[in-house]
Amino acid sequence: QLEVIRIFELGKDQDEEVTFHYGDTCEPIPVFSVDEKPLDGPSTLTNTLKCPVKYISKIPPSLVTDNLCFICDGDEVAVEDILTESQWWKQTSSSTRFYSSDNMTTFHQVTLLTCRGEMRGAYRSRVRGGGIAKVSLHKVFRVSRFFSSWRTCPGFHRIVSVINPITEGGEKSYKFKKRIFIQYFWRAEKPHDRALVTKEYLDFRVSQAAASPRTSLVPPSTSTVSKSSYPWGASLSAQGSRDSLGNITPRASGAHRASLKFRAIAKSLNFRAWGRRQSTAPSAPTVAASHNNNNNPS
Repeated sequence: QLEVIRIFELGKDQDEEVTFHYGDTCEPIPVFSVDEKPLDGPSTLTNTLKCPVKYISKIPPSLVTDNLCFICDGDEVAVEDILTESQWWKQTSSSTRFYSSDNMTTFHQVTLLTCRGEMRGAYRSRVRGGGIAKVSLHKVFRVSRFFSSWRTCPGFHRIVSVINPITEGGEKSYKFKKRIFIQYFWRAEKPHDRALVTKEYLDFRVSQAAASPRTSLVPPSTSTVSKSSYPWGASLSAQGSRDSLGNITPRASGAHRASLKFRAIAKSLNFRAWGRRQSTAPSAPTVAASHNNNNNPS
């Protein structure tokens, strides 16, 4: 079992400070856990059902480049808005499974029987003695998972899991209709890969800032987010105050100055990525010298 499951089974202190991530909206998004290994369907379902309310977000995460997990309220967040980020993510596969549990800790995969589009029953295989056992539909959850990888950095992955009870009785019993578990993780990471992902994020944000001057580009100065996630936050926080929405006031620095700052950061990251590509290519003088040697007889 992964650590993220043991957190709630051992009764970890629920009064501890929540870690927040700040995306392109600059609103605090609670981080559920930090995991480097992908979670399977039952583990995802277990953690989603045991998740305290304070870890459930009402906005989708964005600008994520670390091994982080989030849980979103499906009534507030549309999964279509997450899956349509096709400019960055390439969907590799998807799956839908049904699970049931008697103790809300151990989940078993079940087979759903339908007739003419209506659910008739659910069954699961017995561990001992063979055969099948009937399961109440009110205890069955649908888990739809969508797997994708970053287009320019295939080692960066994302799993979006949509979890919901399949009956109205189940929705009333578990007090939710839909929840979305989102996991970001790196399978293989090359030098400057995170810088390249960040650059592509920033390029998109800079283009948005140019179209909408009031678009906020950096997290609030009072953020509890890790400084490593936003290395430029400290330099910009001293430039002025922010309003209640986290936007930079015109008197402080102006959106134009923030936009110029982000253009400089994007240019720096672009230079890193360009340098990585150039390091693997032959230099121009070497090619020219080789051409001259071929033309001059020995």
